[in-house]
Amino acid sequence: MATTIEEIGRLVGCSSATVSRAMNRSGSVHPKTREAILRAVRETNYSAQPTGRRGRPSGVAARPLSRAVEILYFRETSARHLSLHTDHSDADRFARNQDTDGSFYCRLIEGASAELLKCGFEGVLQTVTNATSHKSITDVNRLDCAGVLVIGQETSAMDRFIERCTHPLMLVDIVRPGWSDAITTDNSAGITLAFDHLYKMGHRRFGFAGRQDGVLAFTERFTSFKWKLAEAGLPFTPGWIAEGPNRLDVIETSVARILASESRPTAMLCANDVAAFGAIRAANKAGLEVPTDLSIVGFGDDESAALVSPGLTTVRTPVHEIGRRSVRQLMLMIQNPVAVGQIGAQIRLTPELIVRQSTAAPRVAWQAVSA
Repeated sequence: MATTIEEIGRLVGCSSATVSRAMNRSGSVHPKTREAILRAVRETNYSAQPTGRRGRPSGVAARPLSRAVEILYFRETSARHLSLHTDHSDADRFARNQDTDGSFYCRLIEGASAELLKCGFEGVLQTVTNATSHKSITDVNRLDCAGVLVIGQETSAMDRFIERCTHPLMLVDIVRPGWSDAITTDNSAGITLAFDHLYKMGHRRFGFAGRQDGVLAFTERFTSFKWKLAEAGLPFTPGWIAEGPNRLDVIETSVARILASESRPTAMLCANDVAAFGAIRAANKAGLEVPTDLSIVGFGDDESAALVSPGLTTVRTPVHEIGRRSVRQLMLMIQNPVAVGQIGAQIRLTPELIVRQSTAAPRVAWQAVSA
């Protein structure tokens, strides 16, 4: 069994530096050489026994701590592999060249990579579209890395990957049932901030844009919206709910249907800023003025929120801090491994309401509400 990267290098016929780059995916290595190195790693069981996700099996000696952390970006379609180093140029290129959800994932990656640098670790970013294949899982588990950060779209493959990953693992702005630790936004607190802001202005007719039950964060926001209606003694009106995937054109069409009705809301809470942008476009095309005819509040504070007209009032999620704290939590897991099976922790960070020009008092102070 090979015990050092030098021995792996001798087996493959390359330098130990090349072996290190291939295993950490931190530099340019010819694809055939990389495959040969990874095959040698598998065949020689270089990483010894896989550790449990939260620690190593009893009786197995710890190997020297790697200084690399895999940042796995889950998505439905492929994108090229990128490495993150001391600056954020790769993350910037990722945002410009790949089909991300705005700048959100780029900001998560920036926060995480900056904190990894402070901790003396390197973040290695790769896109994951088929993580449940035997080869993909084996490669991730036996790569010389200290831990894994998981971000991105919640796919059906994510659950299976999390269960099979043997490294310490953190979910970054993803909330799923199970043993994995996760850091995300306090969605209920965010909706409370948005609802109370509109209620104090005099709004009593509330709609919601961007309901998507397949995404737990959106489900939490929609559930919190219904809870706030009940708390205020206001009716829930199904006809004022715009549903659909996280696409501006889909939300625009759904909100347009709501606004075409004789009975319409005076305010729309939105699951994220994309839904809010769709609602603004729908209002403009319907000849309604934002905010006097329709007040709109987003969620997320995308970089475009301050650039649209009118400027979008929105709930700012602490995206950079989510990335940074996910790394701090991962460091604790790496340094203090615990037994597999312990229930994971969920850390919720407090959002902030950013008031711009898309909200105002309604034209009429509604004392009674009719659907």
